[in-house]
Parts: sequence; structure tokens; C-alpha cells
Amino acid sequence: MIRAAGGVLERVGPTGTEIAIVYRERYGPEWGLPKGKLEAGEDLEEAAIREVSEETGCEATIRRFAGTTTYSTADGEKSVTYWLMDTTNGDRFEPNDEVKQMLWLPPELAAEQLTHEDERRILRNLYPMSGTSKIRPLKRLFKRGSRRWKRLEAEIAVFREELAYLAETLKGEEKPPPWLTSARRRINEAEVACRDGAIDKGWRMLMAARRMDYWRLEHDEDKTSAAAMLLKEAQKIKPWRKEATEELLTGEPGKVPPLENIYLAARLRDEHYSNRAYVHELLRSFRLTLVGALVMAVAGILLLIGFGLLPVNNSADQFFGLALGATVFGVFGAIFSASLKAPGPTDNASIPEVVTAWQVTFLRIAMGAGAALLMFFLLASPIAEDLLGTMFSDPAPATLYLVGFVAGFSERLVLRVVSHIAEKKG
Repeated sequence: MIRAAGGVLERVGPTGTEIAIVYRERYGPEWGLPKGKLEAGEDLEEAAIREVSEETGCEATIRRFAGTTTYSTADGEKSVTYWLMDTTNGDRFEPNDEVKQMLWLPPELAAEQLTHEDERRILRNLYPMSGTSKIRPLKRLFKRGSRRWKRLEAEIAVFREELAYLAETLKGEEKPPPWLTSARRRINEAEVACRDGAIDKGWRMLMAARRMDYWRLEHDEDKTSAAAMLLKEAQKIKPWRKEATEELLTGEPGKVPPLENIYLAARLRDEHYSNRAYVHELLRSFRLTLVGALVMAVAGILLLIGFGLLPVNNSADQFFGLALGATVFGVFGAIFSASLKAPGPTDNASIPEVVTAWQVTFLRIAMGAGAALLMFFLLASPIAEDLLGTMFSDPAPATLYLVGFVAGFSERLVLRVVSHIAEKKG
């Protein structure tokens, strides 16, 4: 029996309890808990502490026994004993020949990421976890097919390589500088968000990790160059952000701006692009929703006609069917109008956010349906003949449906009111 030991290394991170998991390629690509074989003269606890330290860079203390796994290898049966551990010196991970990456994840996400079921069982026995969602994996799979997800995944991989290079140049230092530790933590969070389908969060974490790079600038020439680049980029962003950036970076002539100001200017730039990406994604989702609603409306109309619920000929006993038809076409007209008048990108992110809210969308469709029904009752009443003459004394169903469809465009009144309110508040 081959004996090995490892640990469930725990810390309190930004999201609460987090577990360290490591990525190895020695026996094929795998995510696992830190572990390794016993060396001569070691007991299980000593081996566990040493292996966790070697694979994660963290000093660890044992809290309690966590569990044991047993499996077959090419060299025979192998037993791994795990302990629940606490880290005493933070995150000092350095990639090496055996361990390429390390992530700090909440227990449930860590269990999802682990390659082997026996290690997932160790975590499930230690931490309470919710049931597996059937919808969430499908949602993640759908988002992973998007161009934004693929681009984010590639950008994270590139920045990881940059961090690895920077870490290599700092190998002689006693411990990693705070900016490098912070960048690693944020790029880990970006990778978790990317894998979980939270694309917007992933981009925000990636940009935050990149901003940490400014804190390593030591020479005035580097700071001046970074400030000049940020000032150039500021020409493309919103006026108030541009003014704030210029105020931060253009102080006294010939004076190099402090790193704090350079970092804040970079944050203003990133917030601009993040907000713009958010608005584009919001509008894209809204348009897709409207297209889906249009398809459903057309399908609903065809089904109602097929089942004989929407009259196609005049009949004295089909008043309810005609009223239903006018209302349905009013809904169709409202959705069609909303599709033609979908909001576009704007500097004020609050306007698309308000007008695409489901409550506002429902109100717009209800307005179209109500206007269509009102027009139907008007045309079906004696008032129509008095006001419009004999042409509308006994309108055909097709005429009523056409009027209902046009009445659906009244939803734009709601859009104008809501947009006006949003502009005033913005």
C-alpha cells in the first residue's frame, strides 16, 4: 500500500470560506487537493503539512482529520489521508514543475472544479452544499459558446502568462509583493467567474487584476508613460470621466503624477468600458427577448385561428372572438413596435437599464393591448358610425385586427414617459 497525505487548506477570503485546489499535469491534466507521498521517517501529519506547503506556498496548521481516499495506480493501491488545515501566511503560491496553478474557491465551486469524485466527497463531507442545479450548467454551457466568453478565456490565459513572467523576475525576493498577490487573487476570481458563466464579473475581475500592474512602476519614466497613455485613452470616454482623468494626471508641469492617481485614472477608464459592455449586453438580451416574443405572438395567432377562436368572417355571435382577436393583435403590434424602437447604446447606462426592465416591457405591451381593445369597443359601438360614417358600421374582422395591430404602437407613449423620467434622474 502506497501511503500519501494531503490537506483541505482553508482561508477566509472576500466571499467567505475558500479552499485551495491545485492544477497538475504530471499524470494528465487534473484539478485536485494538495497531496503527496510520505518521505522516509515522516508520519502522515508531517507529510501532509510539507506537501501542502510545497504545492501551495502556504504555511499550514492542522485543525482536524478530514477523511481518507483509496484508489489503484500503476504501482499498486494508494491511500491518501487528508486533514482540514488553516493557512498562517496568506497566498504565496509560485508555479513550479509539478503544480501549474492554484485557485482559492468557495467549497461548492471547489467541489465542482475537482477532477476526482473521491476528493469531491471529502469536501461534501466537510461543508454543507446545496443540491445540484439542472438549469445552471445549461446556462453556463450556453454562455460558454459566446464570443465574449471565448475572448475572456483567452485574455485570462494571456494575463496569467504575464503574471508568471513577472513572478519569475521577482523570484529572489523573500515574499511576493502585495500587488502581485492581489493580481493573482483577482485573476483567480476572474477564472472562476468565467467558468461559472458570469462573464461581466469575469471581465471586471480581469481589469482589476490588470490595474494591479501599475503598482509595480518605480521609475518616473514609466509613470509618465503610463499617465500619457491613460490621457490618450481618456479622449474616447465620457466627458466627466475625461475631466476627472485629466485632473488626476495633469498636475504641476514637469511633475510626475503619483501612483495612486495613475491607478484611479485606470479605474475610471475601466469603469467606462465595463459600463459600455454592460449596456451592449443588456440591449442584446432585450432584442433577443423581443424576437422570441414576436415568434410566440405569431405562433399564438396561428393557433387561435387554427382552433377557430379568432373569427375570419363577420358573425353576430362572435363578439368575444373578435374582441380577443383585436387584443391579441394589439399585443402583437406592441411587441413589433418595441422591436423597431429598441433603445440603442447611450452614455447614460441607467436609461437602457430602465426601459428594458421587465416591468416597463410588460406595461408597454399592456398599453398596446388596452389601446387595441378600446379601439375595438369604439368601432363596435354606434358611435363609430356617427363619427366615421357607414364605412365602419360593420367592419370586417381583418379591419378590426389591423386597427388593433396599429393601436399596439401606442406602447411608445409609455417608452417616451419612462425615458424622460430616466433622463431627468440620470
